[in-house]
Amino acid sequence: MLGRVVMGALLVGAAACEPGAAPKAHEAVATPGDSTVVPRAGEASGKRLYYVPVYSHIYFRDTVSAVNLAVTLSIRNTDPQHGLTLSRVDYYDTRGRPLRAYLASPRRLAPLETAEYLVHRDDTTGGSGANFLVELAADSTVTEPVVEAVMIGFSGNLATSFVTHARLLQRP
Repeated sequence: MLGRVVMGALLVGAAACEPGAAPKAHEAVATPGDSTVVPRAGEASGKRLYYVPVYSHIYFRDTVSAVNLAVTLSIRNTDPQHGLTLSRVDYYDTRGRPLRAYLASPRRLAPLETAEYLVHRDDTTGGSGANFLVELAADSTVTEPVVEAVMIGFSGNLATSFVTHARLLQRP
């Protein structure tokens, strides 16, 4: 019986990943046949704002026992020919209060370059509902960047790691 359940889950998962599936509401609209960010007519920058959920700790057993997590925010320029400009990388706590601005000035990412921003494992100020806002711009048509966070932590012999993916909040 367990084998049938696992096989059924695999089939459902495979069907959900079929090419040509409709984009989710939070995904950027892509040019047919590729995943590109295209600045709209009259807009030079193609500016985008992303929301990235992160966790400085997670609870287990009850709401008192928690595992602290180190957070690595990764912003990957996936375009092999064109650069991107990061104009904002801001960290917020569970209540939506700003905690830290990681950029003092815009940062240029070369083709295929990755920028990483870290929250130390012992920094729990963000809470279990922390997040980043990331704003970036492209001067030309570029492939959609990958914006995600990796969390990792341990307590005794319990190790936890997982990834969260950005959601596009704003297009020009």
